[in-house]
Amino acid sequence: MISPVWLPVWCVIGLLFLFACIIYSRPRWGIYAIAATLPSYLIRFTIFEIPTTVLEVSILILFFTWLANNGRWKKINLRFWQRNTANPILSILKLPLTLLLATAFIAALLSPSQAAAFGILKAYFIDPMLFFVVFVYEIKNEKHIERVFYALGILAVSIGCAAAWQYATGIGIANPTWADPAYRRVTTIFGYPNAHGLLLGPIVALYMGYLFRKSDRRMLAWKIIVIALGLTAIIAAKTTGALVGIGAALWIFGSLQKKYRTTLLALTLLIVLGLTFTPAPERFSNVLSRISDNTLDLASSSLEIRANQWRETLAMLSDHPIRGGGLANYRQALEPYHAYEFLEIYLYPHTLILNFWSEIGIAGLLAIGWLLVSVGRLLLAANRSQQSSWLSASLILAWSVVLVHGLVDVPYFKNDLSVLWMLLVGLTVAATNNRVQALPHTSDDAYHA
Repeated sequence: MISPVWLPVWCVIGLLFLFACIIYSRPRWGIYAIAATLPSYLIRFTIFEIPTTVLEVSILILFFTWLANNGRWKKINLRFWQRNTANPILSILKLPLTLLLATAFIAALLSPSQAAAFGILKAYFIDPMLFFVVFVYEIKNEKHIERVFYALGILAVSIGCAAAWQYATGIGIANPTWADPAYRRVTTIFGYPNAHGLLLGPIVALYMGYLFRKSDRRMLAWKIIVIALGLTAIIAAKTTGALVGIGAALWIFGSLQKKYRTTLLALTLLIVLGLTFTPAPERFSNVLSRISDNTLDLASSSLEIRANQWRETLAMLSDHPIRGGGLANYRQALEPYHAYEFLEIYLYPHTLILNFWSEIGIAGLLAIGWLLVSVGRLLLAANRSQQSSWLSASLILAWSVVLVHGLVDVPYFKNDLSVLWMLLVGLTVAATNNRVQALPHTSDDAYHA
């Protein structure tokens, strides 16, 4: 019943059983372990003909062991229509999160590709929501939050070291163009370059905000190492969107700080005026002209290809505005609108708005917009009040990277990214929930006693 290879799968199952035993009475350690091993979705297997991953199973184990421990299933209250001080999920987030999950479920039911759609529903919506629930109930004070940061830092350092080694040697890069020293782009464990920026961009941004947290020299050195190796992986993968996202995030954060705002805006105005009156490079003008004319060939840049894809997606959505293309059905839905046969149809439109609209319809797009606006309101309020200032700084930077990079890529529809997204929502709750901030730095043993 379990496939494909007996020994490796049973080894994985043994490790997952050990994981369950360890976290039964200490579920926070499960949260930290999952945060440090987000790419474990790459280890795939099937149970009773149902495809799954180590990341998915780890989240399910975490949720159900947490729910079973000390009869917690009797105490939990997720009903958004009731006021309950024991429920740490903020009221402002309950409705958009509920709507997001409901629209994803409806999209799976209506999808022409139902088997794949329910797999996406499970991996990208249900599992991250379960992780989020455990996160907001268990991450109760600054000490717990710093451990989450430490776990994410371990992940960034591990991938950064692998990226540096692969960039130096070229070993393990299957694509000959990416392996060529003149055009090298690392792939490490992911198999393609862009995955590094999508995962590590927000983590690097979190650590840039973490620098505001006063700490000893060893911890400061750790923060710098995480940022340096995270940026190393992004640069070695040549993920321009992530680098632009980090730069934009620093600008957004700086513009929110009164002491930097005037200087930053003046400098920005000078740069804009300079660019306005400086002739654009010929190559850039040619790219803009080709985008305007929608002229593509085998030498077209990724920006030109994306612009064409956005046009085709908008044409498809204009005919199917309510349901979109259907969950896990984007390629099939776009095919009648696809003009250039030599270009492949990507899995997603590669821009945040069209990604959600195409996959879970206009109601799902409204749900994710509502969620992001709610998160933004919470963080701006926390930033103004200086409540947990280093954490709100970290989150403003991280969410800015997600949104800016998301303008040209897919920052959610992937196993690790959807969990990271909900981890950021959980940290937003921790940054803005007064009850959480008031808790003392108790040890895990005291909490579970």
